Amino acid sequence: MLTRLVFFTVNYGKARKRLNQIIREIISERKQKKLLDKDLLGYLLNFKDERGQTLTEDQIADNIIGVLFAAQDTTASV
Repeated sequence: MLTRLVFFTVNYGKARKRLNQIIREIISERKQKKLLDKDLLGYLLNFKDERGQTLTEDQIADNIIGVLFAAQDTTASV
C-alpha cells in the first residue's frame, strides 16, 4: 500500500510540474501575441483586484488546474 502511495505521489508531482509548464507556455504565448480572448485564460490574464493588481502566473496556473480537475471530478461522478 505504501509503495502505491509513494508511486502516486511521485507521478502526481511530475504530472503537476509538466501541466504547470504547459500552462506557462500558453500564458507566455498569449502575452507575446497580446491575445485577449474571452475565455478562462483571457479573463484570468485581465483580472485586477480592488487594488488594481493582476494575478501572478502561478495564481493563473493554479486556477486553471483547479478548474480542470474540478470539471473532471464532476463528470466522473455523473
